[in-house]
Amino acid sequence: MSGPVMIGYIHPGASASFGIRPEFMASVLSVLHDEGTFSLIGGISEVSAGAVVPLARDVLTLRFLASGCDWLWCVDTDMVFTPGVLAGLWVSADEEKAPVVSAVCPVLDAGRVWPSAYRLGDEMNGAGELVIERLDTLPEMEGLVQVAACGAACVLIHRGVFDAISRAEEWGTLGRWWQPIETAQAVLGEDVSFCLRAAASGVPVHVNTNVTTGHVKAVMIGEPSPK
Repeated sequence: MSGPVMIGYIHPGASASFGIRPEFMASVLSVLHDEGTFSLIGGISEVSAGAVVPLARDVLTLRFLASGCDWLWCVDTDMVFTPGVLAGLWVSADEEKAPVVSAVCPVLDAGRVWPSAYRLGDEMNGAGELVIERLDTLPEMEGLVQVAACGAACVLIHRGVFDAISRAEEWGTLGRWWQPIETAQAVLGEDVSFCLRAAASGVPVHVNTNVTTGHVKAVMIGEPSPK
């Protein structure tokens, strides 16, 4: 494989097959067996995360930067996608104008489905910090929509983004791109923290509303009784 995109994923176990949904593996195989998307793939890398997801994402990023690929396609192991998902991200991404592009990744929370996308609130909190809020919806079939942050479940990122963050943070060769940012109100997720660092470095973050993944989650139907 000699394409410009590295597929990167983290998993919870000690081996690359532990804790990975079969639907995810079938999705990866579909991308590799498709003539159009196979030509984009330059490698695949995986990291065992255990309970330390931010560190695993940093390690994955370091492996990517050491490769010859220009784009890192982060995909979570409970995502379901088609070759068209990668193709859609690829055609809409741009090194300068759209170097971070996510698919619409549905998240089940509080009894409803939300897009994994965020905006900055209109008001600051008591500590004078901007508040990040989850978007209720995204416009359908609008193409690229700029957001404050997206999830890392299915996102295409150019290598220049990591370089820009490192320069802005004055890290040198030590990367902590995904380490959670702590505010006065909460500790932000590693994905939101990465996006906020990117924005602070002058890098825009987009969601392609024409590209959607499936999200496999276990759901309990009914409740045990009697209590």
